[in-house]
Amino acid sequence: MIAIQRDRDNEVPTAAPAIPYRPSGPAADLYASDAYSWAMQQADALRRGDLKAVDWDTVIEEIESVGRSEKNSWESLCGRVLEHLLAIEFWSRAIDKVLRHWAREVMYFRRRMADVLDRNPGLKGQYAAMYASAWRSARRAAVDRLTEYEDPAMPKEDETRVGSAAAAPGVPV
Repeated sequence: MIAIQRDRDNEVPTAAPAIPYRPSGPAADLYASDAYSWAMQQADALRRGDLKAVDWDTVIEEIESVGRSEKNSWESLCGRVLEHLLAIEFWSRAIDKVLRHWAREVMYFRRRMADVLDRNPGLKGQYAAMYASAWRSARRAAVDRLTEYEDPAMPKEDETRVGSAAAAPGVPV
């Protein structure tokens, strides 16, 4: 978390040494009790250029939260793709109907992953770390799913063709 210190001349937040910040005052109280009204007040203050009325610390935290949320969304979708692809590849007793269902879900999740990247081009530079995180969670989920039926011979690392198949369209593996 980035600690915030106000520039006394401009009333604009600037980065400061890591000092825990706990918002206080009417804006923080409103944020805690009615986030929607707080957001509308903050947007109104920004549109008017009333920088003194902006709850800068919480606005900054919310902006960072949006970025984390988009990153988490992509990782979750990628994890679902990988889980399904691992199940398709390693569940020897799956029937064709189940395999076709998983394949359709893989296509759906891949399209959603591409949508997240289209809306957030800055995430493309995070691909390797996001993929590694998704792989770990997908492998755990696939092992859990498959051990209900049989003992899967699941690789510990992504040494299969699953990785390239999991990539969102247009995203390098």
